[in-house]
Amino acid sequence: MSQHVVMYNEPHGATLATQPAPIAEGVDYAGWSIMTTESAGVSVIVLKGEPDAVEFPMHAVPDAYFGYVVAGQVIIHAGNADGEKLDETTLTAGDLLTLEPDTQHAWVNTGGPAEIIFTKPA
Repeated sequence: MSQHVVMYNEPHGATLATQPAPIAEGVDYAGWSIMTTESAGVSVIVLKGEPDAVEFPMHAVPDAYFGYVVAGQVIIHAGNADGEKLDETTLTAGDLLTLEPDTQHAWVNTGGPAEIIFTKPA
């Protein structure tokens, strides 16, 4: 099981504490899971897609996010609230992504296991 290590200051110096890491939760789209956690004023979301994941449909979130593709290759579609796909690009491991608030987008996993880490202020 993963762990969440927290470093904090004590009067004598820095120390480490370990707590259980959040567990990834399935979403309504087969082959996708999402893990969320918040610490030190930052929210983190880990989006994982299995090789046979269905398309994650068009949706929007109210906050801005900064993302880093850890593994795999995905296509992100930009669109509108009617579900229309208006633009797309392929992201691979090492790519960065900024999602502005309320931007409609959809995901397609195009290869092996994919993992994207998103952050935003808590």
